[in-house]
Amino acid sequence: MVLNKSPEKFEAGTLPLTQIIGLGKAIEQLSNWYNSSNLINYMYDELLKMPNIKILTQPNASILSFVVKNMHVLDFGIMIGAHNICLRVGNMCASWIHKKLGLDGSIRISVGPWNTKEEADYVIETIRKMVK
Repeated sequence: MVLNKSPEKFEAGTLPLTQIIGLGKAIEQLSNWYNSSNLINYMYDELLKMPNIKILTQPNASILSFVVKNMHVLDFGIMIGAHNICLRVGNMCASWIHKKLGLDGSIRISVGPWNTKEEADYVIETIRKMVK
């Protein structure tokens, strides 16, 4: 063991080991978050190709809200749920904006850092089959 000389030997504290160890995980989480926004953008672009879909959110939003022409959102919710896909349907605690837009409700897709492109593809393909 080698002891430091003055004044270093009087330096208090230790290195921020927790932060050093956690830095890699934090960077990984940021890249996962980036992946989430890419998935929303990808799904946005795919839904734009479907003529029976009206997208309500802007491009690059953190969630994706839409309606299906000639289909009630609650019916859509039941049908998509039968495929083991969980989407939020209804008025989203914002009935006033739906009323203002002349809608009974909307459908919302949100993704997290754990979601994959394969899952996004499955959701898009299922929606495509449902709205034909």
